[in-house]
Amino acid sequence: MTILQQLIGYVSLYFVSRYMGPEPLGIMGTSLAFIAIFMNFSDMGFSLAHYKKVSEGKDLGKCIGTFASVKISLTFLASMIYLAALFFMKLAGKKLPIPEAYSVILYIVLISAIIGNIASVAQNTFSARVEKAKEWTSMISAKIVTTILNVAVALLGLGVVFLAWSNFVGTLVSAVIAFWFLRKLPFKKFDKKLFNEYSRYALPSFIIGISSSLAMQLDIIFISMLSDVEQVGYYTGAKSVVLVVNFISVIFISLLLPTYSKMHANNDIEGIRTFARKIERYISFPLMALGLFIFFFSSPIQQMLLGPSFAASSLIIKILVLNAMLLIFAQPYTAQLMGMNKIKLATILSVVLIVSNVIFYILFIPARFHGFALLGLGSAGAAASLLVSNFIGTAMFRYYAFRLTGSKPNYIIIAHLFCSILVFAPLYYFLQDWKWISNFFVLGSIAVAGGCVYLLLLSVTKLFRRNDLRFYLDVINPGKLGNYVKNEIKDQNAGLP
Repeated sequence: MTILQQLIGYVSLYFVSRYMGPEPLGIMGTSLAFIAIFMNFSDMGFSLAHYKKVSEGKDLGKCIGTFASVKISLTFLASMIYLAALFFMKLAGKKLPIPEAYSVILYIVLISAIIGNIASVAQNTFSARVEKAKEWTSMISAKIVTTILNVAVALLGLGVVFLAWSNFVGTLVSAVIAFWFLRKLPFKKFDKKLFNEYSRYALPSFIIGISSSLAMQLDIIFISMLSDVEQVGYYTGAKSVVLVVNFISVIFISLLLPTYSKMHANNDIEGIRTFARKIERYISFPLMALGLFIFFFSSPIQQMLLGPSFAASSLIIKILVLNAMLLIFAQPYTAQLMGMNKIKLATILSVVLIVSNVIFYILFIPARFHGFALLGLGSAGAAASLLVSNFIGTAMFRYYAFRLTGSKPNYIIIAHLFCSILVFAPLYYFLQDWKWISNFFVLGSIAVAGGCVYLLLLSVTKLFRRNDLRFYLDVINPGKLGNYVKNEIKDQNAGLP
């Protein structure tokens, strides 16, 4: 479903970037990143706690009532902090995250965030009850509505403020559908005892959660502070392109934490080591092909999706795809710390990573900072900062995973890397000047042909076997998922009006 959401998002990206240019994309990207930082305080780990308590079979009505009360209260608190920050920025004469002429957008995204947070009560409940179709229907509806409206705004030339209203309408539709599905589930009043249980689980994970969220938002905020929203536009466009790589992590990430937790409970250290190497191998096969294709063909991909006004995004795409690959390869090892209840250590490493991010942002993005001459790389500097700091971070997580379990990297990834370069580097070298290379069908055909050669090369060298093929076919089997979605949506308690 994440794949479908991103594909729909690419439609919006195509029209907005081509018909409106980098500045509107940068204004929206900055506004959404700014509100996201404050909305970290609207959750504080309680969504994870709700997932845990509902899945454990606690009284569902009390869980929903308690979680809703907490979520609404925290959303109100986060909104007040956000408004206070805007007020004091204006009072002190500080630069707003976006140009003053578009400041109304900062309030529109706040309203959207409030509605989305309240809707998440229903969506998190569906997730905990493994009612994925209800959760997905609510979320995908927002993406479809927002995309349709964004395309209309771009084609009609209505301006960036209308993009913010498109996001609002999509969020509102999603919330209505989510609460329609929720309407027949029990709802009871706030339970103090249950709240204490939620708190004991939620708060320790809050710092790790906020560190992860900040890592995803600070890059955009620092570009807007140290450069301008046009640079944010180049960066946001590149970041959207690279999101496709994260599909690979979605397949495996849900397996890691519960599996490690179970093995740790059974003191199965050898099992943890074996599982980490196996997952890294399964990640490596598709990730190397997809990542290296995007790396080598970043310029035609940028031309195809974003248009000629985003030429500066090509280099950013290259850097961000390497960063995404680095983070995904580290997941089998970063998840070990959480799975083995090393929360304090994971928290410390996460904070160190955030601090290193900030330091590199200041060094790489601005040309000058408080009188000191710096690198002045703009949005490309933000991407480079992420790559360098995440290299340090993943090295730390891998080191401590080795200390805890003796887990070592699976060196088959080097063979996958070599085969990917052997396929996609010559392809780009010979085709880069072809005038049709930025055409969707041509570029897609090159990707498919390169993927087939890559698969053949791995098969000949016995780096890809029949068991591997069965595994990937099971993972992407649409039949079972399709039947499941149809059955759940047709359920008498889940019908739409």
